[in-house]
Amino acid sequence: MKLYELCSCGHTGGFSPNGVHKSRFQQGHGSCKNCDCIQFTWVGWCNEQGKKLSHDSIKINSEDKTYVLKQVQD
Repeated sequence: MKLYELCSCGHTGGFSPNGVHKSRFQQGHGSCKNCDCIQFTWVGWCNEQGKKLSHDSIKINSEDKTYVLKQVQD
C-alpha cells in the first residue's frame, strides 16, 4: 500500500500524490488548499483517505514509500 504524508491540519501534503498543500521550497510543503493552514507540518503517515497510521501497526519500505500492515500476534 502507498504511504501518504499527513499534516497537522489533517490534510495530505509533502510528496503525497493526492496532496492538497501548495509547493513551497519543496513539493507540497506550502499552504493548504482546503483550510487556512499556512505551512505543511508533518505529523505522520496516513492512508489514501487521510487516516493516520500507527507506527506500531505498519512496516515501511523506505525505497518505494510503501507499507504493509504488521501481523498482530496473540
